[in-house]
Amino acid sequence: MSVSVPSPSTQGYINLADGLIMAASMAFGPAIGALSAAAGSAAADLLLGYAHWAPFTFVIKGLMAACAGYVGRGGGWKSLVAAFLGAAVMVGGYYFAGCLLYGPAASLLSVWPNAMQGAAGIAVSAALRPLLEYAKKRRGL
Repeated sequence: MSVSVPSPSTQGYINLADGLIMAASMAFGPAIGALSAAAGSAAADLLLGYAHWAPFTFVIKGLMAACAGYVGRGGGWKSLVAAFLGAAVMVGGYYFAGCLLYGPAASLLSVWPNAMQGAAGIAVSAALRPLLEYAKKRRGL
């Protein structure tokens, strides 16, 4: 939430939280990841003035985290596949939510910015996942 860039084409904002969501879901599991991603992301929408997106965000980010956490268990190449899947869930979810809010033509404008956010999330996830795994092992979690 601290670094969010308003996006007129999505009538929302862009941030790098997706990378942390996916990395944490892969490191700590799909259930913990889904719950924290859904609640935290929806709360950010509410606090940043995008309340109309909060219910959709709750579902989309929860599904994104659950998918990434489930597929990415075990690490290795599965982490990359999981991050791509998580990004695809996010882009597709926001496209369909935008269709409900603004119609298909207007929602199509959100695909590119959301895809760029997803790509950034994949990169951030790839960088953070090993660090989270290390921290998890050090703490005995």
